[in-house]
Amino acid sequence: MNTTAMVLTISGLCLFYIPGFFGWLGIAFAITGTGIGVIGLTNTRTSPSGLGMDVAAWVYGIGTTAMGVAFQIKYAEGGLDMLMLPISLQIATLINIVLFPAFIAVQFVARRKLRKAGIALAFLLFTIIVACGWTALRLADSAGIALAQGS
Repeated sequence: MNTTAMVLTISGLCLFYIPGFFGWLGIAFAITGTGIGVIGLTNTRTSPSGLGMDVAAWVYGIGTTAMGVAFQIKYAEGGLDMLMLPISLQIATLINIVLFPAFIAVQFVARRKLRKAGIALAFLLFTIIVACGWTALRLADSAGIALAQGS
């Protein structure tokens, strides 16, 4: 299960930057891998090495999903702007800073008790985090903020 989560999120990372169908397929892989990682992390029978793979899977999955949707919105040249949240760059960033530790904490609590509720809450937090992430990335790009420098 842990290996599957990693393979899916890394596959998504390799595909998300391709405009159109393959980019969306990569995003779907990342979302699926993140979901498997969350479920694996909340399972008490997961080994310590499996926990590391689950954590890596949802870290890759969150980044891939946020960057992938931001790229697809940019590529659509206004056709997908309705996917962006009506908030500022600063608010989107602040929400992510606050919710990411909560996302982690919910999974570790769900590992001990209320597993199904914890998984549902983790998926809700994942959705909010990636929506704020792609909104922040698109707003930063629109404002001319270079998030990565080429040589």
